Amino acid sequence: MKPEAQLAELKRGVVDLHVESELLERLNGGKPLKIKAGFDPTRPDLHLGHTVLLNKMRQFQELGHDVVFIVGDFTAQIGDPSGRSSTRPVPTRDEILEGARTYAEQAFKILDKERTQIVYNGEWLGKMAFDDVIRLAGKYTLARMMERDDFKRRWAEHQSISLHELLYPLAQAYDSVVLECDVELGGTDQLFNLLVGREIMREMGQRPQIVMTTPILEGINARSEGGKIVGAKMSKSLDNYIGVAEAPKEQFGKLMSISDDLMWRYYELLSAEPAPEIARRKRACAAGDLNPRDAKIALGKEIVTRYHDAEHADAAEASWLDQFSKRQVPDDMAEHEVPQRYRYGEELQRRPPPHPTRRRRNRRHPPHQPPSQTPQRPLHHQSRQTHLGSSNPKVGDTLRGPNPAKAGPFQSKDRSASHFGWPHDLGHALQDPEKVVLRSSAQKRCNVGGLGPRRVSPYDWDFL
Repeated sequence: MKPEAQLAELKRGVVDLHVESELLERLNGGKPLKIKAGFDPTRPDLHLGHTVLLNKMRQFQELGHDVVFIVGDFTAQIGDPSGRSSTRPVPTRDEILEGARTYAEQAFKILDKERTQIVYNGEWLGKMAFDDVIRLAGKYTLARMMERDDFKRRWAEHQSISLHELLYPLAQAYDSVVLECDVELGGTDQLFNLLVGREIMREMGQRPQIVMTTPILEGINARSEGGKIVGAKMSKSLDNYIGVAEAPKEQFGKLMSISDDLMWRYYELLSAEPAPEIARRKRACAAGDLNPRDAKIALGKEIVTRYHDAEHADAAEASWLDQFSKRQVPDDMAEHEVPQRYRYGEELQRRPPPHPTRRRRNRRHPPHQPPSQTPQRPLHHQSRQTHLGSSNPKVGDTLRGPNPAKAGPFQSKDRSASHFGWPHDLGHALQDPEKVVLRSSAQKRCNVGGLGPRRVSPYDWDFL
């Protein structure tokens, strides 16, 4: 392929390119270029957001160039400040080593193993002496470092900036110096770090690398607002990711869950279909000639086939259609035994007695008489004490009942209790030494509990 045609193919899906003329000049040189991209193994799995960059690396390989996959086992201990509003937590050494091992395995799902060199930047950064770090730091000014948007924003918001965060762009730039790369790839949030690499290589007397950035893939819960995709980038910490090593059904199901607008964004960044074919499907969906669900199924099968195989993709499609289109129960549904958590006399605890029902017709306070100023009516002084089982209560009687915590709820079998307006579960309301007073219909208004005046029925009751 001619250099001009290579350049046109490589520019597809690229956001930033510094500098296009330099890239064309090196393509005309006729020698394979050395392409570099680094990944810090802060998590053990790669997701589809990482594959946007890996696909561009694979594109370079198909054009005959060599790729260097850098596992940032050393820089992961610093923490990339790109896009961070605070200092990134540092993973443990064991977590970094586990992530480094799985990254190398998963990268070959996309990259050509024969044209890929995997290196660990701890091999040279870990051997640097303190005076080497000082000389490297002297190649870049603090004023230029503070021009970074992340640092500038945190400085304005009085957020802390650790000194080791300032060293991260320098450490990443030193990777390019050691490897003498021609091109470095990264996401749009990496643009500052990549440009620092150009400056450090120039300071070290090397030919500056070419910088190319790819878009950041939004997570599966992103949405469209005003024709623009809005949402956080795909991240495992946000649980909005699709893992490269996930099971086929999981991958397919998550892809089918994205919105129709987000689907075209995924087509643009993840699909290997030619751009004219993607545009044709999009027009067909807009015209109603193609169901968006079918376009999404085609994308899901393409992604699952890439990281597994066509057989798994067909099985994932059939399972999804059975579950969500035909409303069938999946064959691999997990079974769980529900424990017997409630046993009589063991774990079953008696519920507290309910609050007694009080018949109040009007709870509003008159505007002219606040509750604090409500006059208290004197109680009936000459009251006779009787039991709940009494069949002939009289006005002014003080009624006493058993303690429900000991004797249980009171169930009156005496019809006179209902006749006089007593609730059958009055025993729930009585706990010694509480009392209930039977009031006469002559007491039209009274005050109970500071709630203000109210009307009562001929045989109403209340706590004293």
